[in-house]
Amino acid sequence: MASLTSIQQLLFRDLAADPTVARQVQWNATGGKGLMAHDGEAAEPLVMRGYPGSHPGLNRLDNDVFRYGTEGQNPPPGWTAAVAGAEIDTAYKYEGSKSALILAASAANSRIYQTIAVNKGQYIRASVAVKSASAVPGLYVWEPVLGNLIAKTCAGSGAWEILSGVYGSLDADTTIYFILSKVTAGAVDVWFDQAVLEVFDAPVTHAETTGQTANDHHAQAHLLGAHSADTLANLNAVVSDATLIDSGEIPYVLWIPAEGMGIGGGATRSATGDYDCVLLDAVAEEVRLNFLLPTGFDTLIEAKLIYISNTTGATNGLDLLSDYAAVGEQYNANSEALAGQDVGALVNNQIYEVNLSGVLAGVAAEDFIGIVVKIAAGATPGVRRVLGFKLRWK
Repeated sequence: MASLTSIQQLLFRDLAADPTVARQVQWNATGGKGLMAHDGEAAEPLVMRGYPGSHPGLNRLDNDVFRYGTEGQNPPPGWTAAVAGAEIDTAYKYEGSKSALILAASAANSRIYQTIAVNKGQYIRASVAVKSASAVPGLYVWEPVLGNLIAKTCAGSGAWEILSGVYGSLDADTTIYFILSKVTAGAVDVWFDQAVLEVFDAPVTHAETTGQTANDHHAQAHLLGAHSADTLANLNAVVSDATLIDSGEIPYVLWIPAEGMGIGGGATRSATGDYDCVLLDAVAEEVRLNFLLPTGFDTLIEAKLIYISNTTGATNGLDLLSDYAAVGEQYNANSEALAGQDVGALVNNQIYEVNLSGVLAGVAAEDFIGIVVKIAAGATPGVRRVLGFKLRWK
């Protein structure tokens, strides 16, 4: 398994020299606009299912994603800041009410980002309106192993421009980062508005498989990529006693690395060996997780926080807290808490996992979930270096 590498290291590598992103294609917006219409009622990027290009009305950008923030708020609601981040600004906007501003004085690679779980075979389309007086690489979709899936630079005309791109299909279930960034320090202010991220499935229809019968297109045959009546005969010639597995039985995995976690209570970011971590070594220091359960979610298999111990012996436990709710509900419609978990003797430099499923008892598809893991009160907080969070479901 490839090691997790920080966004700073991979985000701005040379796409032309990188064969892992060779399948990236340019999508040209029409009429100076961007992607699909959206009601603007959520501070998260739009996620839509379907096939790229198969839906009418995709040539209009309308997602007032920064409307909920207040002037100067950094980061905007629903986003995570890195380096200097970006703040809400009301001076300029592109068909919205507010924008996100990265100031000229901000350090190189200042950015805001969101994360979303995606599945093998899906396509990604990202778009944003950008205003800058000089050329700025500003729109990225990044994946921890492949690096940049989409990377777009504005021309720097001083007027609003639309940056957009498409990538697909994905080779595996993974987590992607939707990033609005200013690569260089100094230079000019950069504004972002109307950010949209779309995730598409690629269904095969009978109309697209000329000459095949309905029986040739049941779910199990599609899983094998097979479209002929002798699917099983051909398979059994290669694999003895072959068993076809329904796609509903295959678990999905979401991984949130330390870079994608919020921190609080005095926690800091650090490294152990070649791992990027969040350091928890005092009472009340905490990590925070935000994610969305997809439409197809049915059963939670596991939810675990992974960390490296830098302590030998007994330590304080960990307090676990959660809020989760769907659109239209109060954010804390469901709240759960467990105190003093993960109690026991630790071994220095050993990797451990903490079960968080106890505070996710009632989660359902399309729930927005927030989790806090903090060091409980006590005399021996210990030293834990958090690597990330793993969620498996089907």
